[in-house]
Amino acid sequence: MLDCWAPDQHNDPRLPKEKQAAEKKAGLESKANLKALALGKPVTLHVPTDGSGDVAKLTTMGRVLGTVWLKDADKSLNQMQVEAGHATREKREELK
Repeated sequence: MLDCWAPDQHNDPRLPKEKQAAEKKAGLESKANLKALALGKPVTLHVPTDGSGDVAKLTTMGRVLGTVWLKDADKSLNQMQVEAGHATREKREELK
């Protein structure tokens, strides 16, 4: 999801050992919130393009990035996750 950096569910070696358990817990909570919002519901994925047609420019770690909308929602799932505190708009500095 674009502009939606959720905590990792796995132990991330870039974080100090003492922060890894809290990160994993937050990641699992983020996933649970997203499932509660969207599981089994129709969504639309908007993938922005740069006009080049090169889909590789729109991926990270093998995943296509975009904005996900629930049917008839006035906010994207991306925005809902950020507003609920389960994600941030930008990648945290210590994970870059």
